[in-house]
Amino acid sequence: PATGHAFLYFSIPAGGLSSGDKRAIDKLEQEQDWDGMRELARMRLKSKDNEAAWLFVNGYALQKQERCADAIAQYRLALLIKQDYLEAQNELGRCLLATGQFDAAISTFISAIEKKADYWQAYYNLVLAYVRKQDSRSARIHLEQLRSRNMAMATEVEENEVRPLELKLEQARIAEANRKAEQKRRIEVESLEKEVAVAKAVADAHPAPAMVLESEADADAVVAPPKSRDDKLKELKRLYAKRLITRAEYRARQKALLARK
Repeated sequence: PATGHAFLYFSIPAGGLSSGDKRAIDKLEQEQDWDGMRELARMRLKSKDNEAAWLFVNGYALQKQERCADAIAQYRLALLIKQDYLEAQNELGRCLLATGQFDAAISTFISAIEKKADYWQAYYNLVLAYVRKQDSRSARIHLEQLRSRNMAMATEVEENEVRPLELKLEQARIAEANRKAEQKRRIEVESLEKEVAVAKAVADAHPAPAMVLESEADADAVVAPPKSRDDKLKELKRLYAKRLITRAEYRARQKALLARK
């Protein structure tokens, strides 16, 4: 979720900073003075007091300046000092996600959840990580876990992220199925055209000998024998198998042939 004013004030562990420092950070956050916040953190880090909290503050300022690659190092250092610093772990995961390190982000959020089962922020960001990874099934699974912890945020991420991903993937699946069906039909048509071309080439190369008719009576006698009903049904079936006629046309013509004596 987007972090807003006073996020840092409540993200710093109890006793981590003096009330004066917290007020100063809150003011800098209100003013979005991220350079000023980083300068304050730099000055305080010289003393090594409350180091994890100030590393977190410095990382957060870098993150707000869209310098997640630099913020990642600050969050990791903070976690080395204070391993149960969930806010640092969650923001670390968000920066990993922002830099395209999906698997690392997922592992980070899962680790935070293992430390605190009702930490809904990590569930929310875990759903986002699976959405970015195009894994709608895993996103849906963790969305249901988020729903029992924060219904409002679950509804938001479902409508804005999970459902659009599911729709996109379904459209892609349908498009791919249509593409394969069209490719199959095209191959069948090309195969049939090749068969016809080969048959024509053979006929052209070996024409049937001309028949010499001695009289008009002989000409009348040279008539191709009529096709049987079975031959016509076989030819009709072949046309349908090659998809040269529709199923409806096939059934209608088949019915007509069978109706003849």
